[in-house]
Amino acid sequence: MKELATRLIGALVIIGVVMGAGWWLISRADGPSSPDTADAGAHTQSSYGTGSGSGGERPDSGRPRMSGVSAAVELQRIGEQSQQLMPEGYRDIYIGMSLRDLRAARRAVQRGRQTASGGSLWEEDDSNGARIVYVLSPSDLITQVQFMSRLDDPDALGPHFAALQHNYGRPTGIWDCPETEEAPPIRRFTWRREGASLMEAVLIHGNTVSITLIVSPTEDVAAALQRSRCTIVQNAEQLARFPVAGTLRGERSTFIREVQRDAGQR
Repeated sequence: MKELATRLIGALVIIGVVMGAGWWLISRADGPSSPDTADAGAHTQSSYGTGSGSGGERPDSGRPRMSGVSAAVELQRIGEQSQQLMPEGYRDIYIGMSLRDLRAARRAVQRGRQTASGGSLWEEDDSNGARIVYVLSPSDLITQVQFMSRLDDPDALGPHFAALQHNYGRPTGIWDCPETEEAPPIRRFTWRREGASLMEAVLIHGNTVSITLIVSPTEDVAAALQRSRCTIVQNAEQLARFPVAGTLRGERSTFIREVQRDAGQR
């Protein structure tokens, strides 16, 4: 366990270098709040349904509804941006995609459980061992896509984040989300875009690192950060203190247990 902890610390140092943490922290010093910080406090609901994996269900915020034409244009914009954020091999998927088109594009997808909002989860397993979860609204449109995997070797974290930076650039926010009755402590990295954004949740538990990459409307990402009481990482000392979960709890942890179980059976 001590050797694992040492290797994990080393991996986190590499992540800091790879992600340009020094540049990121210096650029934020005494500066204005990042767009992510502002959005986390400003938004409570997206116009395009609720997702379960980004932090739980949320009540109606009372935001004014857009007209049909405006909503369609906005959904198209979010769909196009989300498609650009999907990992390689999944760029035929986008936010706002219909269940019919999803099933035509992803033949292996299977229906999961129903969400509290009346939507549904559809899932498939990637050949690399990841589980992909599609969160659909009650009207059967994709509102969020999650790519859930685990790393048994902490040394793999460095290459993993190097690939993220190569594909998406430096993160626009790094966040620590505290342990609650519903969720373990998690560190999140966000790549904010105007309509759709990317968020990666990293959970360290025992000897494994569980990773969930989430593509979702930007307002949903901001709402998830607020709902999970996440705070922006402010300095190098905090960056080095990666949260570690003592126990797994909550809906996300149920998914993680399943991923760990399935991976162990392969």
